[in-house]
Amino acid sequence: MGVGGGTVSREAQRNLDKAEDLCRRKKPEKAIPFLLKALEDPNNLDAAVQMAFLMPNLDMSVSVLDGAAQRGREHMVRIFGPQAFDDEGSTVGHFWGLIETRPYMRVLQALVRTTFEKKDYARSADTIIETLRLCPGDNMGQREWLGSILLKAGRPADALSFIQAWLQPDVVRTGNPPPRGGCAFPPPSQKPFTQQQVDNVDYWEGAFAYTGALAVFKLWGDCELARQFLFIAAKINPHVLQKILARIDQPSECDVPLLIIETDSPDF
Repeated sequence: MGVGGGTVSREAQRNLDKAEDLCRRKKPEKAIPFLLKALEDPNNLDAAVQMAFLMPNLDMSVSVLDGAAQRGREHMVRIFGPQAFDDEGSTVGHFWGLIETRPYMRVLQALVRTTFEKKDYARSADTIIETLRLCPGDNMGQREWLGSILLKAGRPADALSFIQAWLQPDVVRTGNPPPRGGCAFPPPSQKPFTQQQVDNVDYWEGAFAYTGALAVFKLWGDCELARQFLFIAAKINPHVLQKILARIDQPSECDVPLLIIETDSPDF
């Protein structure tokens, strides 16, 4: 059905393809006329995403994406009915299996990045939470970001709750996502890992380990669980810890998905 989920005209798609090719060749000024033509089709949300990243400032980028998100929501309601975004409907929780939803999900993904770069961490986190509500399986690969962005937003309890949801034995064993993609946010546990859990970390993601360590430390200080998380993090990816200990500055731009580590305590 094509990148637009079968809802974008061929002419609009051709113009988007030309624009993206020009952007890849580092000729964005020549891409803009093609993007404007592509945007004449209101369903061409991917053209809006591309245009957002060519805007001269982040406020304008977010504005473009907000307009695209609104059009996307209206289009989903036209396709799937008035309950398209309701928890009790038949589509929430299954968005990635519905190809028509994918352009809308890419708009949300772009909003995560642009709002993060604006340092609007609360909105960036809430946008990921919405993507996981719609698609708990996380086909967008956003769960590696969420825990650390929740820390940036001042929500360490939710960050730890999220990580612990993805580390539940049933989730690890079956591969089935936790409720709401881990965003139900029950109170987190201070219970330490068993030695077997510490020894068996092949399924862990480095972002979970470092974020978990900092979240526990912010909540309960220098406790056994914080040390276990940090030990596991160093085992999975020692390079991050080396940079922290060396006090190397974080990258200033998100050229690739970043692991966000922030602490104001010299004891951590």
